[in-house]
Amino acid sequence: MLKNYIKIAWRNLKKKPLFSFINVVGLTTGLGCTFFFYLWVSDELMIDRFHKNDARLYQIMEKSTENGNVLIHDHTQGPLAEALEKDFPEVEHAVTVMNLEKEGMKITFTNEEHAYKSAGVFSSSTFFDIFTFPLIEGNRAQVLQEKNNIVVSEQLANKLFGSSQNAMDKSLEYSIFGVNHVAKISGVCEDVPANSTLKFDFILSKTKLLEDIWVNGKEWYNTGPETYVLLKPNTNAALFEGKISNLIDKYDEGNIFSIFLRKFSDGYLYGNYENGIQSGGRITYVRLFSLIAILVLLIACINFINLSTAQVSSRFKEIGIKKVVGTSRSALMLQFLTESIVLSFLATVLAIGLVLLFMPSFNYIT
Repeated sequence: MLKNYIKIAWRNLKKKPLFSFINVVGLTTGLGCTFFFYLWVSDELMIDRFHKNDARLYQIMEKSTENGNVLIHDHTQGPLAEALEKDFPEVEHAVTVMNLEKEGMKITFTNEEHAYKSAGVFSSSTFFDIFTFPLIEGNRAQVLQEKNNIVVSEQLANKLFGSSQNAMDKSLEYSIFGVNHVAKISGVCEDVPANSTLKFDFILSKTKLLEDIWVNGKEWYNTGPETYVLLKPNTNAALFEGKISNLIDKYDEGNIFSIFLRKFSDGYLYGNYENGIQSGGRITYVRLFSLIAILVLLIACINFINLSTAQVSSRFKEIGIKKVVGTSRSALMLQFLTESIVLSFLATVLAIGLVLLFMPSFNYIT
C-alpha cells in the first residue's frame, strides 16, 4: 500500500512541475542554509573541547585596577606555575606557555638543506600531561626535560627531514633576538587540529627561555607567559579560586594583580570582559546564528505549507471522487502526507548536495 501511495504522490508531483519546482527549491534553500548554520555553530561549540581532561583544565587569568578601570589579562608571571604546584595540593599539574605567535614572532629553523619560518611556544615539561596533543614520536614525560629539547609538528618534521622518524634526535639551528641557538628534536607531535586556539609548529623548553633568552622572566614583577592548571579530580574550582586569589602577594608584595580561574575551553566563546566582569564573546554570534537558523527553517516550512495548501482547491474533484468510491479519511490523509514526505525527502537530498558543493567556499569564508 505504501509503495502505491509513493507512486501516486510521484505522479501528482510530475503533473504539476511548476508547483513542485517552486516548493522543492524553497525547501532546499531553507534546509541548505540551516545545515550551514548548524555546521558553523557545532564547530564553534567544539573549539578547545577535544582535550581528554577538558573538565579539569583551567587557565589562570589576572585582574588589575588601573586608572580606575578593572582590566583582565591572560599574561601571567613566569614563576606562577611552579608556585601553584608547590603551594596547592589541588593542582595536579601546572604549565607555563609563552606563545610567540601572540607576540608577533616567528623563528626560522635551519638544517643542512632547508630553512622554514615557524610559529611556536616555549613551555614546561608537563605540557603534554595537561594538553593531550598526540605524540607520534617521543615519550610525553621526557620530551621537554632537557633545556635544548624541542618537539616539532609532523608537518615541520616532514618539511625539514622528510618524515617524523627521520627527524628524531636531529639538530636544528635557530636565531632569536640576534643570538644563535641549537635544539635537538626529542619528539614529534601530530599537527594541531583546526579546532584548537593554541597553535604551534614547535615547542621549546621553558628552561631554555628563562636561562638563555629571557632571563628576567624568572622574576615576579614581569608578566608575559600564560599559565594553565590541571586540577585533581573532584576539586571544587570555586573554592580553589578563592584560595589562590591573592597568591601573587605572597611573592611580590604590593603588586596590582589578583588571579582567578577560567575554564580553558570557555576562553574562545566567553573571552570578553567589561570592567572585570565577563560579558560574553563569540557566544553572542553562536546564539545569534542559531536563532537565524531556526527562523530560516521556520520560514521555509511556512512557505512549504502555504504552497501545499494553495493546491488543495484544485484537487477537490479528485478528493470527492475518491470519497464516493469508498476511500477513507485516513487513507486520503496518508496520501497527502506521502506527497509532502516525498517532496521533503527530495529537498533534503538536494540540500545535502548543495552543502557538499559549497563546503570548500563555506570553509574559506568562515
